[in-house]
Amino acid sequence: SYDALGWRVDEAIDNLVAKYPGKRVVVVAHNGVIKQAIRLATGGSPSSIFHIDVSPCSISSLLIWPSDGLRALRSANERGHLR
Repeated sequence: SYDALGWRVDEAIDNLVAKYPGKRVVVVAHNGVIKQAIRLATGGSPSSIFHIDVSPCSISSLLIWPSDGLRALRSANERGHLR
C-alpha cells in the first residue's frame, strides 16, 4: 500500500541520515519512492503523492539536518540536465 511505502521510505531516509550524518548522499529510485520522500519532507498527507509530478530521469533534492532529522525540499523534478 502507499501507506506502507511511506513508512519504508521514512525508515530508509532515517537510516541513511544515521549512517552518513552531514554527508551528501545520492539515491536513485522509482518515482513512487521520490514522491513519498517529497511528501514526507513537506508534511503532506498520504494522498498528496497524487499531486506531485516526478518525471523519468529528473532530479529532486532534499536537505536533512542530522541533529533533529528536519527535512526540507530543496528542488523537485528538475530536468534541465536532459536538454
